[in-house]
Amino acid sequence: ANDALRSGQLQEFIDGLEDIPEKFQSAEDIGSQTGLVVVRASTVKIKPIKWIWPGILAAGKFVLLAGDPGLGKSQVSLFICSVISNGGQWPVSGEIYNEKDNILILSAEDGNNDVIVPRLKAVKADLERIHIIEAVKTEDGKEKTFDLSNDVEKLEKLAMLVDNVKMIIIDPISAYLGKIDSHRNTEVRNALNPVIKFCEEIGACLLCVTHLNKGGGSGNALSRVTGSIAFSAAARASFVITRDPDNPDRRLMLPLKNNLAKDTHGFAYKIEEKEVSGIITTCVAWESDKINLSAEEVLTTQGGKAENKLFAEEFLREELKDGFEIPSNELYKRAEEHGISPKVLWNTKDKIGAKACKKGFNEGWVWYLPIVTDNEDSQNTKIPEDSLIHKRNLGGILAKTESSHATFK
Repeated sequence: ANDALRSGQLQEFIDGLEDIPEKFQSAEDIGSQTGLVVVRASTVKIKPIKWIWPGILAAGKFVLLAGDPGLGKSQVSLFICSVISNGGQWPVSGEIYNEKDNILILSAEDGNNDVIVPRLKAVKADLERIHIIEAVKTEDGKEKTFDLSNDVEKLEKLAMLVDNVKMIIIDPISAYLGKIDSHRNTEVRNALNPVIKFCEEIGACLLCVTHLNKGGGSGNALSRVTGSIAFSAAARASFVITRDPDNPDRRLMLPLKNNLAKDTHGFAYKIEEKEVSGIITTCVAWESDKINLSAEEVLTTQGGKAENKLFAEEFLREELKDGFEIPSNELYKRAEEHGISPKVLWNTKDKIGAKACKKGFNEGWVWYLPIVTDNEDSQNTKIPEDSLIHKRNLGGILAKTESSHATFK
């Protein structure tokens, strides 16, 4: 323009503005012409991801926590409530959350007075900062279940009134989809998009709890998440809660996917009982060491390959006969050769009365079938229990010369 002014060609320059390519128009102008919401990348102000639980939970992002019933998914989510509401320490890393923020909870499976609040007290959460949504009031004064398809605006108003909300927990997500078919990708995405966008706007992590399907032991671990693949696709990070195949009392929290950070390690915990105001409740007790197993490794060993349970029972009786002790890893390997998964073995173990125990502090787990004697023999025998254990161990040594594995084949 300055050059045109100096050369006396300003009007010619102005006339030429009509021929400027569309790429020089504003994004708003382009949007108004196309009906699309357009943002030019050069105008976007970049910012770092803000972590609530470093590497695990990010502010403004959708995170999925999947697992079978009864493994402590809800206890894990309530532990997270404790750290966010009261400040605290995250497991393994020991990193400190220094803020004290508010949480909204939608829980369809547990009662407030006998489960949720006692569990929150057990982990020393600040109850003043935690708001539990029980229902939605209708125009006729009745109550209905919260519906992600229709009630997100009400959730937005609540978040504005409460202020400083850093976590919204939906447990389980399937209970709040209304009439949405959870197996139809388009319907699921349309239901999730408003609440995901809202959480991003206010900087709150959306933590949704879901279950695993009964899929087999092969394929991608993400395919085990119940419902449409849209759940896993929309989530920026997903974690699975599963049982430790070598220790039924131990739970593993393992990464399924993480689009926000480099691959992280897993966590291990047990569910322990606590008494709170005369009520016995449960909470998570985290282990201090990280877990390097992947979800693929664990879940693929838990698919039931052997449909014939009698076959699995016969196999286990033969392997453990005469009190013969077998290391769990060796037993899993033998069972796998016969198409029997560890999960089927564990179910069969209880049915036939087999036992699993840890041999020592630095040793692994072994399985054995206790030697059963009839009442008359047990009353007359004077052999100490220690000797019977020794006999069982001796049986294991002798069995090496005549493999029960070969006999079963």
